[in-house]
Amino acid sequence: MEYSDLVKEKANDLVISFSNHLSDISSPSSSNVKDRNVRDMGVLAFNLSDLSVDEKSQVLFLAEEILKFSYTFRFKGESTDNIYYERNSWGIPISLVKSAVISGFLLVSFLVLVSWYLLFKWLQF
Repeated sequence: MEYSDLVKEKANDLVISFSNHLSDISSPSSSNVKDRNVRDMGVLAFNLSDLSVDEKSQVLFLAEEILKFSYTFRFKGESTDNIYYERNSWGIPISLVKSAVISGFLLVSFLVLVSWYLLFKWLQF
């Protein structure tokens, strides 16, 4: 996909700002950040208000591409001053991976319980 110079410039600025944000929260001097999950997901203050909706989407996608899809960027609603990010695992957002693991565990537990129930019912006859 061909991007305009403005989109490329904004995407590079976003990646640099994001890298600085991550280095600030992971430095030992930032004692106010106690939660390590901030590296996994959070909010980054970055202004995209001077771009059209298509250009905003292109900037976010290009930034993801630059970072090798290790993070997903999105903005919510009309406000584009804050960009929400989430770390990916194999290109899949971490929250989705956690949900899939929990759902899989619940499904396996349910199947084991049903199997035990049917086995005990079968042994009684």
